Amino acid sequence: MVANQTVSGFLGNNVSGVMGFAFGSVAVTNSTPFWQNLLNSNELSQPLMSFWLTRFVNVTGAQQVEPGGQFTLGGTNTTLYTGDIEYLNLTSDPPDYWALDITSLFWLSH
Repeated sequence: MVANQTVSGFLGNNVSGVMGFAFGSVAVTNSTPFWQNLLNSNELSQPLMSFWLTRFVNVTGAQQVEPGGQFTLGGTNTTLYTGDIEYLNLTSDPPDYWALDITSLFWLSH
């Protein structure tokens, strides 16, 4: 789905981040986000959301901005990864931001 118009004043408010993914406690509108409404009404196959982002590492001809990626709500797309998924808890309960405790970082390359 692609938005082809917005309501008047939509971008006039102080907004940032991925639209619709804030927790209600920090959302400018203070409303329950759509994904949480889906979760609360058992409309999702699984209580998961996943992102796959196109990555261009050492690819000649790649532009500074390249399209690509996929968002899956209610699960994962197993064709886009190998191995096991490590699930992490958010840093606060109840959560206010999508924040994780990071103990180590590593880069995957292929």
